[in-house]
Amino acid sequence: MENKNVIKFAKEIGKLKSLERTGWKVRGVKNPESVADHSFRATILGMLLSDLEGLDTEKIIRMLLLHDIQEAISGDITSVDKEKMPDNGKSIEEKSIKNILSYLPDDLKKKYLYLWKEMEEVVTKEAKFCKDVDKLEKMIQLREYEDEQPDRKNVLKVFWDREKLNAPKNISSLIKVYEELKKQRGSK
Repeated sequence: MENKNVIKFAKEIGKLKSLERTGWKVRGVKNPESVADHSFRATILGMLLSDLEGLDTEKIIRMLLLHDIQEAISGDITSVDKEKMPDNGKSIEEKSIKNILSYLPDDLKKKYLYLWKEMEEVVTKEAKFCKDVDKLEKMIQLREYEDEQPDRKNVLKVFWDREKLNAPKNISSLIKVYEELKKQRGSK
């Protein structure tokens, strides 16, 4: 791999560090997390919970690191906005990730694209686990915003109201962590 392509790839994914998560931003959260912030904590959380579950942690980590990199090009499209798109935004996201991965050697490009698609399709146990971790991390962040910015609590309630979309639903241990999060919310 040419060094200039390593740099181009790094610059492209580096955009995620300053890309604020749209769902928080449109709801007036002050200093919302970036996509990179979200991906970092989701990956650490996934590593921990995968180790506890005895899953293929290396695969989980790779999937979680890759799961949002297309947003460096496509932007962070909310689930509500995706619902309005012809194919739920899948073609835009796939085109974006292929563009980002184009800097890589063919073998890595195929490997990373395969893992990204596996998570998007949510069929394998690892992909279901990663989707649940992604949702769980979002809801943990939500609880933090509710505590830090109580003036936003009513506006952020929409995430709890759309529980079917936002709650983990595949892996029982992650569902239990989510239930504990809801219980803590209720005790405040």
